[in-house]
Amino acid sequence: MVKSEGQLVLTAVRLGAMCTKQREGCVDLSEFPKRIVKLASSNELPVTLRIGKEGLGDNIVSELDSQLNKNNIVKVKLNRNIYGRKAKDDCWAELSSLTRSRLVMKKGNVAVFYRA
Repeated sequence: MVKSEGQLVLTAVRLGAMCTKQREGCVDLSEFPKRIVKLASSNELPVTLRIGKEGLGDNIVSELDSQLNKNNIVKVKLNRNIYGRKAKDDCWAELSSLTRSRLVMKKGNVAVFYRA
């Protein structure tokens, strides 16, 4: 079945930050294995790391790094109202660079990181 452009846009909106067209702030999903993209967008992957009111610290970075060493894919959640939209994007980018991982998906207060 061929999707119309309207259906593609709707699909992109449903998937949050994941989109079919390359835009600023979007993640290019063609860089990742299909199983990783599917797992990242499903509810089957549990949140295993939460960032609380203390914010982004060395303990969060080291915990994410150790989880990525074990599992290759980790879902992280920010508590509400800790960071604004721009600060959230900066937080995800900082975590990605500090742990040498790649951001697969970001949607609201949740992000998924992957390291091969």
